[in-house]
Amino acid sequence: MRIFLILLILMTFPQVPSDPVLVSGPYGDSVTLPCDGRAAAQIPEDQLHVQWKTPDRPVLDVISGTLYPDPDYKGRAEVSREKIGQGDFSLTINHTIFSDEAVYECSYKGEDDLMKFLNDIKVTLTVRRENRSAAAGADVSLPVFAREPVEVLFNDTEVYPRGTVPGQHVSVRNGTLTIHRVTPAHQGIYTVRDETTRRTISSIRITIKAPDDEDASHQQDDSDQGDRSTAVIAGVLGAVIGLAVAAGVGIWRCRRRRRNP
Repeated sequence: MRIFLILLILMTFPQVPSDPVLVSGPYGDSVTLPCDGRAAAQIPEDQLHVQWKTPDRPVLDVISGTLYPDPDYKGRAEVSREKIGQGDFSLTINHTIFSDEAVYECSYKGEDDLMKFLNDIKVTLTVRRENRSAAAGADVSLPVFAREPVEVLFNDTEVYPRGTVPGQHVSVRNGTLTIHRVTPAHQGIYTVRDETTRRTISSIRITIKAPDDEDASHQQDDSDQGDRSTAVIAGVLGAVIGLAVAAGVGIWRCRRRRRNP
């Protein structure tokens, strides 16, 4: 009787689905969403349909070994055909953007034409953080990894596209942020963020090497090179002198033997 009641309760109240697996990575990087497809290991490739989607849109379908990505993911989403045969349906999304943040569902179906849910993955993106150094007077170029329009802040003051700080020479072209002819005044933190949402894409700390530091570094290199050259020359001269002395001693002994047979 108790077993019957337990079964009745389980049938009346379906199990609560588990929370999605969390996957996170820096904006612009690649993320891999795991999916264990060993349950479909016995289905022939020509009968297997693997599906990745979000609640709002399809992402990628693999039908009989052929990939069919949604236009928003074309060239960016992929599932390894070789790994599918091993029961690994993991999805990789390259060049991630903010619109990729979502809950992704992994499912499959075989010859019975019934789609079976395997698991879901929640994708979140984090801020890219970098440290760069450059010599004064040089240009510094950094990828911004963004397809959307961006704005750039220098120490919390906007410098692109509506620059308000005199002497700031910043441009963004073809996905690259360039700071032109840097000086010590350009040293600090540059923040790249989406112009529409104001979400931060990357934070780059720039350190500028002063000319004195460069000269000192070059002088030290020249000094070290000079010391090494002097040591080499001294070694060669020492070897030559040693050979000359040995030769002289040999000649003297030879002459002495001739005089005193």
